[in-house]
Amino acid sequence: MLAGSAAYAVSKQAGWRGTLEDRPQLSRKFYALIAVAMVLGLALDFVGFNAVKMLFYSAVLNGVRHRPLIVLVILLTSIPK
Repeated sequence: MLAGSAAYAVSKQAGWRGTLEDRPQLSRKFYALIAVAMVLGLALDFVGFNAVKMLFYSAVLNGVRHRPLIVLVILLTSIPK
């Protein structure tokens, strides 16, 4: 699930064609991203990383970095121009 989500996000940002409805010949980069994300996830699992701890720390990091971004968005939207 995470590999597919990451592939969708990167493909959309890069402007590549890619959905799971497409054949692999039409969207090679999209399917390559899915494969790389799966291999990276498997490698992290075999090395011994705890997935639950990684998810917890990423949630904490997101919570810490979102506060300044929310302030920035409020400042930008309060400018009349």
